[in-house]
Amino acid sequence: MIPVYNTAPYLEESLSSIVNQTLRDIEIIIVDDGSSDGSSDIIDKFANDDKRIIFIKQKNYGQSVARNVAIDIAQGDYIYFMDSDDILNLDALFLCLDRCNKNNLDLLFFDGNIIYEEGAKEISWDYNRSNYFNEDELYCGKSLIEKMLETYSFRAVPWLYIVKTDYFRKLNIRFLPNIIHEDELFTFLLFLQSDKIGYLNIKLIFHRIRCNSTMSKVFSLFNVDCYIEVLKEVQKFKKTNLTYSEVIDRYTYYVINTVCQTAKSLNYKDRIKFYLKCRSSNLDKYLHKKNLFKLFI
Repeated sequence: MIPVYNTAPYLEESLSSIVNQTLRDIEIIIVDDGSSDGSSDIIDKFANDDKRIIFIKQKNYGQSVARNVAIDIAQGDYIYFMDSDDILNLDALFLCLDRCNKNNLDLLFFDGNIIYEEGAKEISWDYNRSNYFNEDELYCGKSLIEKMLETYSFRAVPWLYIVKTDYFRKLNIRFLPNIIHEDELFTFLLFLQSDKIGYLNIKLIFHRIRCNSTMSKVFSLFNVDCYIEVLKEVQKFKKTNLTYSEVIDRYTYYVINTVCQTAKSLNYKDRIKFYLKCRSSNLDKYLHKKNLFKLFI
């Protein structure tokens, strides 16, 4: 499933990597989230040539709503979340499905490469976990997340995994609308509750970093608000799922301190607002004193 919003310059290459997958028996759900740059015309062309494509147009409600719309109508045995400017290895879905079927997996994660658009800001992390995980092992979500947090290898992006539809529907998880960084909540809850997760030690996707992407934009109080909203939902989940308390607290500590370190780029007034937002959400107890000290020097 692919949410689309104004990615016309990249869309043909991205969709070609989907329709030309060696695994032919797939359902391709594309949701145009109110594009105004001609993306819809490109999708129409592909949909007219390929009957596997289900094309939905809607107003600009945001990526979360677009993905949720696709989730609600998906009929396949497994669900994969594609970004509309990325390029998928042509054997990716075949390799993923083959591994999932052999091991009856709830979820399978793999690695990816990065393509930088000219002028795009480089990110400080990558999408390679081969040093930390083994193809021959099966993981449960709780221990897997603990290891990912320990090795700083947790990547919330949904285009790095494929999930079994029945398992996914049982959990009744959806992307939280009206925020960015919604993947942080969705992926964490999805991984956490899984009993059988596999790892495929192959880079199956080329992820594009654009000049105007979320990761390239200047960090602001809106980012802070969205991260805090994510952690409030995580803490809410903890209250009714106490067996996960320890790993949820570790994840909360990890995220809020990462945000705190990034918040040093804000002006002094906004840094104060960040801290007050943490206090009002009862998240200040997770802030490391060293990070808090550096925030105000």
